[in-house]
Amino acid sequence: MPAWAVGNFDGAVSEGNGELGTGNGTVSLTIATSGKISGKILEGGRTWTLSASSFSRAERVEHVEDGVTFHATVIGKAGKEVATNEIAVAAVDGIGVLTGTFELSNSQTFELSSYQNLWKRADTKAAQPVFKKNVVVEYYPLGVSGDKNNTVKFTFKKDGAVSFSGKIGGVSVSGSAQIVWDGKGWKMTVYVPPKPKSKPPFDGWCETFPVKLTMDEQNIVTKVELGGEEPEMVQLWEGGPYWATKNIGAEKPEDSGYYFWWGDTIGYKWENEQFVASDGSVSGFSFSGSNTLTWNKDLTALQSDGWITSDGVLAPEHDAAHEHWGGDWRMPTYQEVSNIVEMCDWEESTKNGVNGWIVHGRGDYSANSIFLPWVGSSSGTSLYDFGSFGYYWSSIPDSGDYGACASYFTSGYYGTYREDRDYGLPIRPVQSPAE
Repeated sequence: MPAWAVGNFDGAVSEGNGELGTGNGTVSLTIATSGKISGKILEGGRTWTLSASSFSRAERVEHVEDGVTFHATVIGKAGKEVATNEIAVAAVDGIGVLTGTFELSNSQTFELSSYQNLWKRADTKAAQPVFKKNVVVEYYPLGVSGDKNNTVKFTFKKDGAVSFSGKIGGVSVSGSAQIVWDGKGWKMTVYVPPKPKSKPPFDGWCETFPVKLTMDEQNIVTKVELGGEEPEMVQLWEGGPYWATKNIGAEKPEDSGYYFWWGDTIGYKWENEQFVASDGSVSGFSFSGSNTLTWNKDLTALQSDGWITSDGVLAPEHDAAHEHWGGDWRMPTYQEVSNIVEMCDWEESTKNGVNGWIVHGRGDYSANSIFLPWVGSSSGTSLYDFGSFGYYWSSIPDSGDYGACASYFTSGYYGTYREDRDYGLPIRPVQSPAE
């Protein structure tokens, strides 16, 4: 077996046909150089012991570095129950990635998603974090701080391991966890099996947390936050999309959030007079044609290279809203940014010292509104027009080689325009209404 396919794989188990990593259990596998597989799956209070003597076949993937996928049939045993698990291990940027479908005897299925080793990257966009000291974070299952019967403390240790202990519903819980990069962000899956004999009985705990890591200029982790709240959204006209109430990367509606070149999915925060990548991989980023992968590409090239779909919008993997927030979130189309201008009422306002527009729905939607702050745009290594102009990307390129459609507003004006793709603009995500 190649080096990237050998090692320890730790990750999440989710319901079949669900989104990988949503968290119904954990998986831990070891793959030896010989191809021998051993490990465990913790799921629904059961422990499945996994084993296989070797991988049954290899599949070549053309035009991809390390383009080989290894397949194996793994036998799982939990007491008298026996199940089979079809797994595959492939390389993503030189790091082994494990996937599989776990078939139970009652026809129930679970899916596996896992990355090799704790801090190895599954995507080149993820900088490897470093802890110089232990970081402790408290989690409140009921959302109430100070409740000793419902508080769990997570300790993120210098060696990258995570331990936790505390109480849920008055029952003591403890264990270990891992942080993994799933290609979009850091996540941590926690599993505690049921305790039917405890007082009161404990039904078990399995949850996957998005993990936000704040790092300094030396890429050292200074703060850890456990996320998971779905961004708020409102509908501003009948049949229209649901608009998020804040930008990607923003904590509050008036925050700028991240700035993106058109087609970028990393995003860059303006901090200490420089642009810092959202994943901590780059400081001092410059918005320029040489750093913009969609620069100097006409519509034919954008589609053939996979940047846009046949419908002419950014493909999901190049849509920053979808990549950062997942689910049905996406960037607005040009028609949607045009409609918000024509179908809503606009009111100049200031929110916590930040100028912007409050955009109100009309008629039955008049109680719904969003705040669009004037947070400027970026070119080169500088931020321009903060506090006086607002610019936001759409998902639509223009017909030339260098531009894309965007919205633009300032005091006394709001509308749409064409912007060069190498400029850094914020993004306000949307979701389509249910059909």
